[in-house]
Amino acid sequence: MLGGLTLLGLLLFLALWCWNYKKQGKMREMERAGESQEALRMAQVEETREPTAIMTRRQPVI
Repeated sequence: MLGGLTLLGLLLFLALWCWNYKKQGKMREMERAGESQEALRMAQVEETREPTAIMTRRQPVI
């Protein structure tokens, strides 16, 4: 009985560790993608600085 509970606890710990490791990997991937993309220019709007984009919409294709 005690061995089964210990095994169940270890499996639960392993599952939670794997889930957390996978989540951190996705976060690192998103951070890398954000750093490699074009940086937005900042503009002063009243008392705050906000990012601005040069073009907000795609140009229509005719």
